[in-house]
Amino acid sequence: MDLTQLTTTPSQTIAVPALAEPKVRFETTLYQYVPVTGNENQVIADLFILEVTDFYFADDVLDTNTLHVNTKQLDPLARLAGSTYGRLTGLFEMKRPR
Repeated sequence: MDLTQLTTTPSQTIAVPALAEPKVRFETTLYQYVPVTGNENQVIADLFILEVTDFYFADDVLDTNTLHVNTKQLDPLARLAGSTYGRLTGLFEMKRPR
């Protein structure tokens, strides 16, 4: 942390401090660990299933009346593959089938 310009804030339910700058953050505890195995039962990946104990949203990101996220204010960034990233553009709404 000494090498960054980031600040920390105390967490509520876990011992590790949180970053103060993100617009959204979750505090989690481990619910289940699942080793993913490949050929010859060798572990090739780790799947961590987490339980969210607390969550925090910046005031301009969450509508506290509806609990809907304002995606334009959030401006999320997605890591796709390797060094490729993407942004949400061309948003549309579609009603879910019943």
